[in-house]
Amino acid sequence: MKNYAPPRTNHAGIVIPVLLFAIAAVCLITASLGYGIRLFLQLIGALSAVAGIQLSTRFQLISFTYVIGTSQDIGNRVTGVLDAAGTINRPLEFNEMPISGADTLAVSKIQGKRSFLICNLPLSKAIGCDRFLPYHGGKCRNALTAKYGKLNRIFNFCPSMFPREVTALVFEANGERAAILLETDESFHTQLVRTIAGQTAQ
Repeated sequence: MKNYAPPRTNHAGIVIPVLLFAIAAVCLITASLGYGIRLFLQLIGALSAVAGIQLSTRFQLISFTYVIGTSQDIGNRVTGVLDAAGTINRPLEFNEMPISGADTLAVSKIQGKRSFLICNLPLSKAIGCDRFLPYHGGKCRNALTAKYGKLNRIFNFCPSMFPREVTALVFEANGERAAILLETDESFHTQLVRTIAGQTAQ
């Protein structure tokens, strides 16, 4: 079993929410003083505040851990899982449950002292694993689409808002293709590729 807890690699998750909160404060204070178009300023202020809260929650209060192991290693801790249709927090909906002893990738979301298993993917369903360094969202999506065809969903499990490097794991389940983005180091990426190769060789 291999574990990896990716660190945040930049401060964008702090800087951008702070800027949004500053914009919200300026707009709301200006509106309260009666300057400009009051309703417009209030709307901009409210939207900026909401966006700041969402971004700070996603990129500062939530972290992830990745585990490669057998179903026995990972255990029966599923509180929420990911399927190709993009469903989270419901029973596993792959066409078949993970085979006992087969390798799986588990992703847990950590928020405060609570941990939720949000992805429990049998690696036998993986059809590709690519590393992007440096990572650019649009180029990554285009490269994956060109190589694997249309992807129904792309799930981002990176702790950083703008990660420097990303491992994209493409899988097929329930007749659809999707990808998982992981912010891994080279060692975890290599282990993931080797494990997938071992699964497909069986």
